Amino acid sequence: MIKGRDGSPRIVLGVRMYTARYRDETGAFVEVPTRTKDKAEAERALTHLERQAVLTRAKNCAPINNALLTDRTAGIQDHLREYLHHLYEKRVTERYIRTLKSYLARAICDCGFVELSDVTPDCLRRWFRRCEAKGMPDHTRNGYRQALLAFCNWCLETRRVSNNPVVAVPKIRPKVYLPRRRRILGEEELVRLLLAARIRPLLDSRTVRRGLRKGRVFAQLRKETEQELDVEGWERAMTYKLQVLTGIRKQELYSITAAQRRTEKDSGRSFLDDVGSTKRRIWLREDLATDLKECLRHRLRGVRMRGNSRVSQKDFANIALLRIPMYPTGAFDKDLRLAGISKFDRSGRTVNMGCLRCTFCANYSKGGLSLQTAKAATRPLDKNAMSAFFKKEFDDIHSAFEEFVQLGIKS
Repeated sequence: MIKGRDGSPRIVLGVRMYTARYRDETGAFVEVPTRTKDKAEAERALTHLERQAVLTRAKNCAPINNALLTDRTAGIQDHLREYLHHLYEKRVTERYIRTLKSYLARAICDCGFVELSDVTPDCLRRWFRRCEAKGMPDHTRNGYRQALLAFCNWCLETRRVSNNPVVAVPKIRPKVYLPRRRRILGEEELVRLLLAARIRPLLDSRTVRRGLRKGRVFAQLRKETEQELDVEGWERAMTYKLQVLTGIRKQELYSITAAQRRTEKDSGRSFLDDVGSTKRRIWLREDLATDLKECLRHRLRGVRMRGNSRVSQKDFANIALLRIPMYPTGAFDKDLRLAGISKFDRSGRTVNMGCLRCTFCANYSKGGLSLQTAKAATRPLDKNAMSAFFKKEFDDIHSAFEEFVQLGIKS
């Protein structure tokens, strides 16, 4: 309680934030809250306001704009909304905006930011250490840092802050992860894998998932559903067999159509034409070609049984050769568990769909071809490596085919 100039009592309140008092362009004293606890930052803001007032009086610029101080009265959520609106105006992709918004929302919530002045390097370092203790990967933490850095850079450009505090937080160097070592499957394991893939779709659908009979194969299905699941299991086993006997890549399975399966007139041997980016011809063993033909015949019969009786074999040739699941890796892991094949061995080697391609290379080497030719049989993207395979005589390659493991699939 103090006395004013006129003798009347006045109440003086202390505040934690600094207040800027200066003469505006009209010569009157103006007090504007700086909304900051840092004295140096408040002095910089006061200097900016005084300079703008001098320029305005000299008619060298527009009337003073107090955006630097006015924006600080708003919360950080208001600045975030304006930043996202700015990105929409720049026509940034919606996926980027959605990802950036989720990153910033979590960082603001976890760190407890209320105003822009709350964003400090020490607070961010503590939060990153907590995230690391919880098991957050290095690249994910770098993503949060990049989102905060972009947001604070925009605040710096629009004069909402005087500096970017995220710059003081160094980027995390991600750990170097060694590539997985793949294991080659043996003949017995391949036979068990194909059998598991053949029966698993129907077995899963007939297995009871809850209740007293949970885990028992007891559910009754319609005849049409059983036939459709039987064809699905057939195609899944054919997918694995095609990879083992041809070395085809997982990405190439989606693009192969039934029309690419052709037969050479002179020798009568079947092959797949224009496969993948290499556009090479892949020869098919006799039993594999017969199984593919039988599989397509079952699919055509299933399509006609569902009411599409007008579908001809000519129209059917433009569809995919095999129906690949949306998540083939997950289906492959389930087939491994049903076949009793462990995902990892004692040496740390893993079994995935790429192992089928490695098994194809090993079987070629087992058939009498050199290791260089066996590797070239996998159709690498290097043309020099491909030449070593295609310079071989066709009879030598076909004889190596016959040495492959016999993988019969019962219809």
